[in-house]
Amino acid sequence: MKMNKKVITSTYYVYLLFDKQSKEIFYVGKGKGSRFSQHLIRAKKCNDSNVENEKIKKINSIGNGNIGCTILRRNLTEDEAFHVEAAAIDLLQSSSYKNIVGNILNIQSGHGKFLNGSIDVKLFNSMRTKYVELMKSETLLCLNISHEEYIKATSIPQLVHKMKWKVVPDEANKVSYTIIECDNVVVAVFNSGCWSLNSDGKTCSFNSNQQSSPSTLCRLEGHKLPKRRQGQSQARYINHTDVKLAKQGNKRKP
Repeated sequence: MKMNKKVITSTYYVYLLFDKQSKEIFYVGKGKGSRFSQHLIRAKKCNDSNVENEKIKKINSIGNGNIGCTILRRNLTEDEAFHVEAAAIDLLQSSSYKNIVGNILNIQSGHGKFLNGSIDVKLFNSMRTKYVELMKSETLLCLNISHEEYIKATSIPQLVHKMKWKVVPDEANKVSYTIIECDNVVVAVFNSGCWSLNSDGKTCSFNSNQQSSPSTLCRLEGHKLPKRRQGQSQARYINHTDVKLAKQGNKRKP
């Protein structure tokens, strides 16, 4: 499988790698120039016995001559290619299509999955239209992520780790949930135990292994938060009263 040098351009495209015999799609990628053929070149140089990359193992097991490639979309900007690639990965990784496409070997989800990716229709219907429902005893610690950062995110925990947020133990202990927000919308929910005490004994760092239960996610994720004030800190606390006042403020607007 080779690309004619005459058709190599500076624009991006999204491609699918598949088994010519079984027609099984096993990888989605984006690139420009001869990007798609680099997987085959790398596979030729690798020995099956010491290859850890599942994609390379797959190519070697099928055989270079039996690898097919389809250009799904072409003449794209890089941003457009990210979105097309992410949509294709979302679709092909869906359990509804496992009997058709087999196992997609992309290690990471597509860029922007958590903000723009596939979601349940009930959650979609509630997004940006319904405020979070909090009990009087609940307090949220909301960490704000910019729209640009979130579009490019492939893992929310990894993104939060990169931000290197720290809180003091008293603050960590008083919150019911830690919320990741973008554009005043809840995009991820973590339990109160998501903060681990550091060796200095004075601060806590984010621990990604404490994502909330499905019932809590359904209650909070995708719902609106009170609008952030101009100049407000990237980390803020929200309680039942804050949500109640935000609802009342909206009702007074014409």
